[in-house]
Amino acid sequence: MLTVSRSVDRVFQIIELFAAQRRPLSATEIHQALRLPHSSAVSVLARLTDLGYLNQNSETKRFFPSLRLRRLCGSVPEAVVRGNPIASMADRIQCAVDETTTISRLDGLFTLPVYVRSASHASAWSVDPGLPGGLATHSVVGRTLLSMLGETELRQFIQRAHQWAVRTRHGTLPESQELFRAIEFVREHGFLCRFHLLFQGIGAISAPLPRIGDGERLAVTVAGSVERMQRRGRQIIHTLIQEVNALERHTSRVEPTPRAEPVPGLRNSTTIRAAVAV
Repeated sequence: MLTVSRSVDRVFQIIELFAAQRRPLSATEIHQALRLPHSSAVSVLARLTDLGYLNQNSETKRFFPSLRLRRLCGSVPEAVVRGNPIASMADRIQCAVDETTTISRLDGLFTLPVYVRSASHASAWSVDPGLPGGLATHSVVGRTLLSMLGETELRQFIQRAHQWAVRTRHGTLPESQELFRAIEFVREHGFLCRFHLLFQGIGAISAPLPRIGDGERLAVTVAGSVERMQRRGRQIIHTLIQEVNALERHTSRVEPTPRAEPVPGLRNSTTIRAAVAV
């Protein structure tokens, strides 16, 4: 019989394995990957399924985290941000532009939305807080977050992402020149705007946030339909940069030591027009 501590260990090992693999897994795959006794893996999986934290496909017999588990996990990162100036900033941006606004960070090779304010209109882009997104190299918010890495860390990240993509047959990474151009654009201008990049028909504008408090790298992103984002892109970019600069000023007053790490400012309106036209 499993001890309580060992059972808890195995529950979290299994959950972390799903987070890493990001696909349905069979009991055999899980016990082989984690080197657990097969009977123990089956027992823990059965219990998690009974509790509603895993779903099992009746035909393939594979397991995958349920919506209940994703919602439970999603409430944790949002609770960390809620109530601080970053959450208040995201609230103001969403109210000003009425498009889905998120605060995200890197989670391994992927992006993770930790705070979400959804737009109020019927065609609003839907994002679940705490549910990992795609590879950081493939998305606007991911490339914005990557712009905050040092050169050595950035190249190591891209190498790991390439290895993961090959190993999982996820597809190929973007062209290196395109990726580095996007990252350099963020570093120079303080935002990134792209359409149809991760999802067809969706546009996104993202800006890095000043590193405050514990220094975690965060980015704010506004996303919605391409038609709406192109039509209001210039206003959205101005709103993002204005709010990011206000956040930096606020944190510099409240927490003078250590100082918030500044983010780049906008160069000129021509840059904005060109970015929205991409």
